[in-house]
Order: sequence, then C-alpha cells, then structure tokens
Amino acid sequence: MFRNCLHKADENHICFARRGKADRTQALENAIRNAQQEFEKFRNKKSDKLVLIDCKYPSEETCLQIIDYYLWALQRLYEKGEDRFFNLLKKDYRIIRDLDDKRENRVGAVYYDRNPLELKKIKPVHR
Repeated sequence: MFRNCLHKADENHICFARRGKADRTQALENAIRNAQQEFEKFRNKKSDKLVLIDCKYPSEETCLQIIDYYLWALQRLYEKGEDRFFNLLKKDYRIIRDLDDKRENRVGAVYYDRNPLELKKIKPVHR
C-alpha cells in the first residue's frame, strides 16, 4: 500500500489502530521498510523521507474512528449486501482493492473513479 507514496512527502506520519493486546508496531515498521526497499529497487530512486509510525486505540485518535466507519461501511457492502452507508461515502474512497476477487485479474479487483465499486460487481461471498 505504501510502496509508491513514501517518497512524495517530506515526512510521513502513519498512525494505525491497535487491536487487542498485541503490539503490531514492529511488524508495521518492517512492512514500511520493505516497501521503501522495493521502491528503491524497482524505481532506482532513494526513498529516504522520514517515516513516523504510531499505534493507538481508536478511542485515542479521531482519525482512526473515521477510518473505522469507512471500513465498516465497506464491510456492510461486502458481507451484508447493504450499500446505503457505502453510497453516502463512496465519493471519498480513492481506490479499493479486493484481493480475493480474482475473476478478471490475478492480483484482484481494483475499483477507482473510472471503475467505481457497485454492489452488482462484488464477488459473491460463500458462507
């Protein structure tokens, strides 16, 4: 997710939600470093911008609460086939990657402005 964007800003502040008791900060830091290395390898360009990583409970950070709501609306679309919450927010989603839907592409379906996500496009979920 971060591979092609960490070099754009002078500083990158990444805050992610802490879930449960496990501290996943080190795992995310490793993923960020790997993304930087991939960028450098494939673009032959140094990615030396400052990256600050913070882990908080959503109750401690308003932005995480907002993201949780957006993800909840997307989850309702996929799991319950209910699009009313998603439709209220869909103009704010820039890109949605459905890694499980490999019907047309081996890396999954990608939805964006020219290919917007709609309920009828979603791969049926087998329960």
